[in-house]
Amino acid sequence: MKYTIVICVVTSLLIAGCGKSKSQKESPAPPTVSEVTAESPKPSPEPTPLAETPTQVTGKSVTPDTIVILVSQAVESLDPYLMTTRNPEGSVAAHIWDTLVWINDDLALEPHLAESWRLVNDTIWEFKLRSDVAFQNGEAFNAAAVKFSIERAAQLEGGMETFAADIGLQKVEVIDDDTVRLITGQADVSVPYRLASVEILPPAHYGSGAKDLAPIGSGPYRFLRQENDGSVILKANPDYWQGPPLLPELVFRPVVDPVARSMRLLDGEAQLISGLSPDQIEALETDDTRVEIIESTRRLFIGIRADANSPLGDKRVRQALNYAVDVKALVTDLVGGYGQRYGSWVNPPHNLDTLAPWPYAPDTAQDMLAEAGYPDGFQTMLDTPIDRYYQDQAIAHAIAEQLAQVGIQIQIQPYEWSDYVRNRLIPKETAPLFLLGLASRGNGWDDTANLAVNFPFNPTLWYDDEFERLVAQARATFSDTQRQELLNQAQAIAYEQAPWIWLWRPYDFYGVALWLDWKPRADGLVYLYQVSAR
Repeated sequence: MKYTIVICVVTSLLIAGCGKSKSQKESPAPPTVSEVTAESPKPSPEPTPLAETPTQVTGKSVTPDTIVILVSQAVESLDPYLMTTRNPEGSVAAHIWDTLVWINDDLALEPHLAESWRLVNDTIWEFKLRSDVAFQNGEAFNAAAVKFSIERAAQLEGGMETFAADIGLQKVEVIDDDTVRLITGQADVSVPYRLASVEILPPAHYGSGAKDLAPIGSGPYRFLRQENDGSVILKANPDYWQGPPLLPELVFRPVVDPVARSMRLLDGEAQLISGLSPDQIEALETDDTRVEIIESTRRLFIGIRADANSPLGDKRVRQALNYAVDVKALVTDLVGGYGQRYGSWVNPPHNLDTLAPWPYAPDTAQDMLAEAGYPDGFQTMLDTPIDRYYQDQAIAHAIAEQLAQVGIQIQIQPYEWSDYVRNRLIPKETAPLFLLGLASRGNGWDDTANLAVNFPFNPTLWYDDEFERLVAQARATFSDTQRQELLNQAQAIAYEQAPWIWLWRPYDFYGVALWLDWKPRADGLVYLYQVSAR
């Protein structure tokens, strides 16, 4: 899957889409993870060519037929396996390409290009495919396209899609045009969930070897062009297998300044903007615009490198840090009161709800530091990104001030985001403390495994034999009840060992034209299929 580490009040989205979108089809209670079936959709006509006539999308020429979505950064890649951000890149991808499995607005799995799936045995998954889907260039969607896409994702130089490695994929086997099997090296309950991040591509187009290929998928929108300012323009696909979109054209346009984004919404130059801050809410509650607010599924935290040769290798010191941080004050002073400390870093309903948020208790923190042999505290460093998260540097400095009250002196080391990821997070060479946020799509095992030693964005160095055993056993357990029991045990261990300073789940804020019948999602995906004017 693509691991996104975008977090903060300025980057994610909400729940429950409007209209009859992918997530709103009437369906029975969710089946178990090992066997899922869906009804086949209505047949669709042959796809039409990409639109060739440009549409004016600047200033007051924008009409309700063109929905302009303003985002804080540009789409850097138009290859789905090179994309790194949930929004805007993942949002653009969701409109152009389809996946075998869809994560709906409630963050539950549902069939998509795959009509059903089942376990043949613990290491073989079989997927039955829809037979009436075509790619936008006329190529047929079939098992060969699935095999090509999964193998391309695994082999693409610089690729960010880690599905094959994540599940220990041994082979993709084409049974017939409508049936494909995935063979793994070990039992892995997460296969359907991870498939929700693998876009399926037309093989002839993407296998041609040509450079700078136009994005082509089977999704509800077709790529029209990318403009010099980074705007990505999408046209409705009238032949989409689930039915044509209700909005004719979408424009994802990068505007870095949040105030400029707000002004364009108020002026009618945009219909949806992301990345707002709490202090912008009042100005956008007007007769023509509204604000949508949601607590995201992302987790903000201070990672603690549990180096055996440092004070942080002592569990009592890590616990003391948690007691020393006043999360309520941070949320009140820095993010407008939007947020509360979480007990478990795992999102509901898979969290162990008996884990209470750590209380603010500086006296207890000092006692524990003294017990660990640091009555006068110690000095250490804290890495933070610059302007990646809402108030990120302010949060880092405020936490440093709180820790200073119990004798821990912090030197702040700020980094531009690209440098932070490339030179600190990926090589796992951060400072002893580091500010980070992890996105989540609501999978309990995946959330729990964020603290496993081999998780790509876990530089904490924390390792616990029993935690690792429980996570590995849960991965191979196909009973939902038994798996949750294992995850609960793992959560209890990490909670007590405290490899993070547990902070809060940021809220996300969006400005929306009053007439646009849209609701955001908690996982950060901006999705407008079947969204309409009120």
